[in-house]
Amino acid sequence: MVSLALKRASFVSAGRGLQVVEEDLLDALDSGRLSGAILDVFREEPLPKESRFWDHPKVIVLPHVASMTNPATAVGSIVENIRDIQRGETPLHQVDLQKGY
Repeated sequence: MVSLALKRASFVSAGRGLQVVEEDLLDALDSGRLSGAILDVFREEPLPKESRFWDHPKVIVLPHVASMTNPATAVGSIVENIRDIQRGETPLHQVDLQKGY
């Protein structure tokens, strides 16, 4: 698990991938100008296996799920997944490790 020090500036990106110059972000992390980054979106998605973000010690990669959860609509998905599991079926919205997310 990545531990981000809060003594220096950290960066959280949950916007669109084109808002971040990824090489500049990596440079800021490598030089210590930023203590860490939590990233949910990238210029290229899915994030390529060779991306430095996957193994960077100051980066947490999220599975492109940053959003507000609406309990009224989320409950239906949860109930449907529980029913699928009880029937021995595959629940919705599975992580596909082959795709990287």
